[in-house]
Amino acid sequence: MNRPSGDARVVYEHSIVNMFVIPAGMFLGAPVSLGNWWLWNQIPVTIGNIFSGSLFTGLALYSTFRVKPSPEPVTSEPELVGAAAR
Repeated sequence: MNRPSGDARVVYEHSIVNMFVIPAGMFLGAPVSLGNWWLWNQIPVTIGNIFSGSLFTGLALYSTFRVKPSPEPVTSEPELVGAAAR
């Protein structure tokens, strides 16, 4: 039984990995044409990487740098304490 690489085992594809793996298979005799590879693999995988990379990077940046609400309400006048309160 052939065991897939770590990339294929988690059932997602990466366009950079496919730039090596698919042409290597083509050189070894796989029945895949250059047009089929680009049309049915490389273009959809690249679009998916751009979309999900933008989404997850945007969510991570948003959750890290968003403006958090202050824990106490802001009052217009500061509370006077000590000698100034008299």
